Amino acid sequence: MGGAGPEPLRLRAADAEDVAVFAAHIQDAIVQIGDMAYVPSKRRFAIVMNRFMWEDLQPKDGPHADDDAPYRRTRTAMHFDGVLSAKTQKLRLADKGAVTNLLTLTFHETAEGAGIVEMLFSGGAAIRLEVECVDGWLTDMGAPWATKNLPRHEPPGGGESMG
Repeated sequence: MGGAGPEPLRLRAADAEDVAVFAAHIQDAIVQIGDMAYVPSKRRFAIVMNRFMWEDLQPKDGPHADDDAPYRRTRTAMHFDGVLSAKTQKLRLADKGAVTNLLTLTFHETAEGAGIVEMLFSGGAAIRLEVECVDGWLTDMGAPWATKNLPRHEPPGGGESMG
C-alpha cells in the first residue's frame, strides 16, 4: 500500500456546526444493525461503523495511485450523551446482521441547546435522537484498510423505539 494516510480521527461535537463536521466524515459509512444501541439508563446512543475515509482521497498520481484498491475505510465509533429518546424509521432492529449505509447526520435545535440529532440511511431509513444538548464523540478505532469501491448511492429519502 501507498502512504500512511491521515491520523485517526478523534472529534467532539458540542453544537450544530460540529455535527456538520461529523456528517462530512461519516458520509457513506457502512453500519450493521447490531452495531448500534440506545441505553436509556445512561442516556447514550452509540454506533460503530465502517467509515469511508473521504479525507484520504488521493489524486491519480498520489501515494495510492498504483494500489489495486486506492480507497480506504476504517472502523469508527460515534456516540451521543444526554439522549432523551431514540426513534427509528424503516430500520428492522431485530435483524442484527442487516447492513445499511449511513448517508448523513444533522442537528435541528428545538430549544436553547436542545434538539434532534437525525441520522439518515439508505432506503429512507432514519434514527432521530432527542437530545438535551449536543454532546457527541467520533473516534477511529483501528488501522484503515483498502477498498476498491468508491461509494455511490441514491439521495436520502412511523418510528420504532430503540429503548
